[in-house]
Amino acid sequence: MDPTRIHLFLNYLPLIGMVLGTAALLYGMWRSGRQVGRCSLWVFLVTALITLAVYATGEIAGRGAGHMAGPPWTNIIAHRASALPTFVAIELTGIFALVGLIQMIRGKGLARWNAFVVLILAIASLFLVARTTHIGRQIFVLSASFAPLQQMNLAGHRGDTDRKDNHTEKKLWLA
Repeated sequence: MDPTRIHLFLNYLPLIGMVLGTAALLYGMWRSGRQVGRCSLWVFLVTALITLAVYATGEIAGRGAGHMAGPPWTNIIAHRASALPTFVAIELTGIFALVGLIQMIRGKGLARWNAFVVLILAIASLFLVARTTHIGRQIFVLSASFAPLQQMNLAGHRGDTDRKDNHTEKKLWLA
């Protein structure tokens, strides 16, 4: 299996993990459920590990998209610009979840500050991963609508979507 197919297979798992983990953490905080809180922290930790694989395969898949031009390439740039903050947010959520798990294993219970930090990071990560997944889905939809011949014809008319022009990617970061 090539990295693009692996990325397409794994790319919804961070979204699902963040939704389930956030819902479980909210329920655990509301009902003061120690086991539910512990389960949500495990979900965040596993999601952070899966996100490592999703990000790595996405970088490799992005390099393999050299034949694309036009709207699919523009969405690849937007997806790549959105992926890094999402990756960082999910990994931070996983790190703070690990801190909470270590506290729970030591018998101290989940600290209130840790639960709130994980909750805030999880909500931010949830919005970021939803945005990144939506942009990534648009790449798939647009590249299916463009025939390879159309992509080759657009290759000479890229304009602002030129892969050698990093200004477009910088503009997306500032947007």
